[in-house]
Amino acid sequence: MKKDTGFYGIVQEYFETRILYGFYVYGDRLPSIQKLCVIFAMAPATIRSALGQLEKQGYIKVDARKGSEVIYQASPAKFRENAARYFGVRREGIADLFQSAELLFEPLWETRIIMSNGLAQNLYWEVIRYLRFPYLMDIEKQRVICENLKKRSVSDIIAYLRNEFESAYRPAAEEILTFIEEACKEYPLDEEEPIPFWWSIYRQRPQIRYTLVSDIIRDVIRGRYPQGSYLPSLPRLADQYQVSVNTIRRALDILEGLGVASSLQGKGTLVRKEPGEINMEKTEIQEGMRLFQDSMELLEATIRTISVYTLKAAGGRKRERLAERLERLEREKTSYVCFEAYLSFIEEECPSGVIRECYSKLRELLAWGYPFAVIRARKRGLHEEFREVIKQMAAFLRQDKIEEFADTWERLIQHEEIQKRS
Repeated sequence: MKKDTGFYGIVQEYFETRILYGFYVYGDRLPSIQKLCVIFAMAPATIRSALGQLEKQGYIKVDARKGSEVIYQASPAKFRENAARYFGVRREGIADLFQSAELLFEPLWETRIIMSNGLAQNLYWEVIRYLRFPYLMDIEKQRVICENLKKRSVSDIIAYLRNEFESAYRPAAEEILTFIEEACKEYPLDEEEPIPFWWSIYRQRPQIRYTLVSDIIRDVIRGRYPQGSYLPSLPRLADQYQVSVNTIRRALDILEGLGVASSLQGKGTLVRKEPGEINMEKTEIQEGMRLFQDSMELLEATIRTISVYTLKAAGGRKRERLAERLERLEREKTSYVCFEAYLSFIEEECPSGVIRECYSKLRELLAWGYPFAVIRARKRGLHEEFREVIKQMAAFLRQDKIEEFADTWERLIQHEEIQKRS
C-alpha cells in the first residue's frame, strides 16, 4: 500500500519539488507560515506538519523567529539528475494523462462537478501530485485564477481552461517529455520500474477497511456469498483477503451497519436475505455513502465520452463478447451486476491506463450503493430493475450502435443517481 502523507503532503511535495529541481537554492527562505496558510488555504498546523517533514528530510532548517531556510545543497548537474529520476519513470503516465484529459477532466469542468464534488477535487490534486511540474509554476497566481473562475460562467471557465492548456500546460508537458528523452540518454533509467498514475481515494482514511467492505459486497453481488449464507470464519476471511483479523472485524462491523450482514453469536456472520436498517449515524457509513454519491456524479459526467472511446478502441469482437456477457446476465436473472460487468470491461479494454485506474476505483465505490438498491427493489426484485435496459444495450452492441449504447449508459446512471438521492 502507498504511504499516505495527508493534506500536508501537497505542501511538502510542492517545496520538495522546487528545492530538488533548483527553484530554491541553499540559503533561500520559504514564505512565512501565515502567507503559506493563505496560498494553500490550509491551517497553520497543517503547514507546520509539512515544514516539519521537509526538515526531517534535510531540505530546510525551521526557525521559529526567522522562518524556514533551505539547507539542501546541489550542483546544477544534480538538480538535473533529480528531475530526470523523478520524471523518467513516469514518462508513460504523464503522456497518458495529457492524452486522456479531454475525456476525463474536461467533462468535470463543463458540469462544474469539480467545484463541489470532493472525489473530483481529490482526483485533481492526485494528478497534480503525480505530474509535479505544475508545482514549478506560480502557485499564488494559480490560486487567484481559481478564485476568479468560481465567479464565471461554465462557458467562460471552459474557454479559459482550453486556452491555458494550449498556452501553458501543453508546452510544459511537451518540454517535460523532451527533457525525459534527453535525460534517459544521460542517466541509467532503463532498468527502473515505470511508476503509473495511482489514485488514492482514501487519503487520511482507513483504506484497507473501506476497500474490504467493497470487496465483500461485490462478492455478495456476484453470488460468491449468497444471501442467507454465512461468511467464512474470521481467520479464513483474513487469509482470503490478505488482511489482519482485526481489519476483518472492523469491515464486518461496517457491513452490519449497512444492513448487508448480521453477526450471530456462536454462528458467525450471516449475509442477510432482507436488508437491515442502515445505520447512518456511523462515521464510516456516512463517509462511504458520500464517496458513493460522488462516484455516481463522476460517472454521470464522464461515462458517455469514455464509453465511446473505449468501445471504438476495443473493436467488434470485444464488443460482441460484451454483448454476450450482458445477455448472459439477463438469462441468469442477474442484470443488477451490469455496473460491475461494464466498468470491468472499461478497466480491461480502455487504451488509457489513467482512465482504467480511475474507473477501477469508481467500480469499487459503487458497491456502497448495493444496500439502497436492494431496499428499492424489494417488490420487483433487483433483476427486474435493470432487465429491460440490459437487453436494449446488448442489442445496440450487436448493431454496432456505439453512440446509442453510450447514451443509454448515461441515462441509466442519471436515473440511478436520482433514485439514490430520493
